[in-house]
Amino acid sequence: MEEVKLLRLRKRDSNKTGRWAENKAARLLKNNGYTIIEKNFHCRDGEIDIIAHKGDLLVFVEVKSRFDGSEPLEYITPSKRAKIIKCARFFMQKRNISDMDVRFDAIGISENKIEWIKNAFMEE
Repeated sequence: MEEVKLLRLRKRDSNKTGRWAENKAARLLKNNGYTIIEKNFHCRDGEIDIIAHKGDLLVFVEVKSRFDGSEPLEYITPSKRAKIIKCARFFMQKRNISDMDVRFDAIGISENKIEWIKNAFMEE
């Protein structure tokens, strides 16, 4: 059933496909004990797809999906990483968070697999 829905989404709209992938990634995180704090957090520097926590660990997650045979995680560019880091700093400042460990993860979703890379990149 999910594959049929995915095929319909692919034909319609890449934004809908992206939201579908983000929801799938959020379920993966929840199934692994993470609590979703926010999805699609926007700041002037960009967007963070998912912000979650588990205990004292705050995780900022970039979700990429590709269904053309390419590897989704290859599309997380250095520029995109820098924007995510800036947004993460803004989020923490806005919420007055200073006492949590921080990690940046990436979740790639393709036709054949879901790949979750913990600590995919770090603050510079």
